[in-house]
Amino acid sequence: MSIRILALSVALLASYGVQSAFAAGEPQTLGERADAQAEQITDAQAFVAEIDQSLSLASKGAYGPLKRGSEEKLRAARDVIAGLLEGHATASELKPDERIAVYNAQEEIHSILRNKDKSRMVCRKEADIGTRIQTNICLTVAEREERARLGSENTANLQRETCVPGATSTCSK
Repeated sequence: MSIRILALSVALLASYGVQSAFAAGEPQTLGERADAQAEQITDAQAFVAEIDQSLSLASKGAYGPLKRGSEEKLRAARDVIAGLLEGHATASELKPDERIAVYNAQEEIHSILRNKDKSRMVCRKEADIGTRIQTNICLTVAEREERARLGSENTANLQRETCVPGATSTCSK
């Protein structure tokens, strides 16, 4: 595979926003991130065509070896993007929730092609406990896994330390 084709493909994907461009000083909220990425997709059909070209290169090994099941995930993310952009000239025409779905699918493609799934950003709307008002939560896969692990550990610790006084047990530490 020609280095020029690979470099061109990566440059085109970068220009369409597949690469995460949200470093310091960039948009911070989920809506701002999705909107900024949507603004970069000015031709929806050309964008999907570039994704198709990148997936073709990925299946040929141009981005290095893919993990088992990655091609299916890439195709699924591509289908999400193509389905949402169908009938639209630009991504800016999408509803906010649709922009978020495109953003998440782009992040998934980016992380698979870079073999950095743990650094993939996933954004979700979640309601805090005691309220129905949703807030935007953007965390990497690694951060989400760490939160889940800590939550499980805390629950297990609380269950071990809980003491129910009674005839057969004495509560002492």
